[in-house]
Amino acid sequence: MNITDSVIEKLQRALDAFDEYAASFNAYRDDHDYLVLEIAPPANKNLEPFGLRFFYCEFLAGPTRWSNVRLSVSRVTLSDGEDGFEVKDSNAGFFVRCAGPISIADDPNQVFPRS
Repeated sequence: MNITDSVIEKLQRALDAFDEYAASFNAYRDDHDYLVLEIAPPANKNLEPFGLRFFYCEFLAGPTRWSNVRLSVSRVTLSDGEDGFEVKDSNAGFFVRCAGPISIADDPNQVFPRS
């Protein structure tokens, strides 16, 4: 999968909207090495929590629950030589590498990269 700079920039803009939210592990499925983080807005935002999904995870480390989310994304080369995503929250010590896609909530317009 070829991940362009444009995809990285769009995903980073989307992730920036969640700064200072809370995150927690919601599910992990080994059939697609699929991680779901629940992203919970602050109470004053009056919004429902939603899922941030990472498909075909290769590496995962960090806490299972944290607050003050500050996610950053970059493109990496995975162990199979293909492009992948690295999403981390350096302050929390969270780190995931995946082939993608990454999807936000159930919004078909928030799937990175879109095929």
